[in-house]
Amino acid sequence: MTDDNTDGLFPELIQTLEGSDFIRDPQAHEDAGEASVPDDESVSTSTEDLPDGNFILLSTLLLRDLPPAERSLVVEHYEDGVRRSIIRSVQLEGTSFTVRMLAGGQTGRRRSLQDELIRRTPEFEEWLRVQRTESLYAYRAATGRATSTLERLRTGQDDFNRLADLRRQLLRGKGRGTE
Repeated sequence: MTDDNTDGLFPELIQTLEGSDFIRDPQAHEDAGEASVPDDESVSTSTEDLPDGNFILLSTLLLRDLPPAERSLVVEHYEDGVRRSIIRSVQLEGTSFTVRMLAGGQTGRRRSLQDELIRRTPEFEEWLRVQRTESLYAYRAATGRATSTLERLRTGQDDFNRLADLRRQLLRGKGRGTE
């Protein structure tokens, strides 16, 4: 049995969603360096639920705090950081999420992870800074984006010498195909 009132309902709904914040262009956020919208809306633990102290959820860190281009090595080296006691964390039962990463110039690589409660320590913060930086440079090398801004170079967010070396390597790679 069909309802004649449903004709055009789905195209109208899609059009409404496209004009809202529910559907976003992932490229717009990647280029702007903003973190993407969480991939798994089932992650509902708020920061109000965290124990007293200096803690963060893995899902919050990866889905809200890190831009997609800075996630890959954080995810790939996370368990090694736990093994080496750099990261102090506890897995949370029944809470998993999916994260989208940009690695090797590929967009849309997804990985499902168990959520964890992480204690923020100076060692963890330093480990995180290194993983984010290395992920970003690996992504830049894979995509051929060895660019920056004066502001990022002036503030030390980007390393001039490293980007200059990357640019030279990228140009050498282009030169091999034309000789």
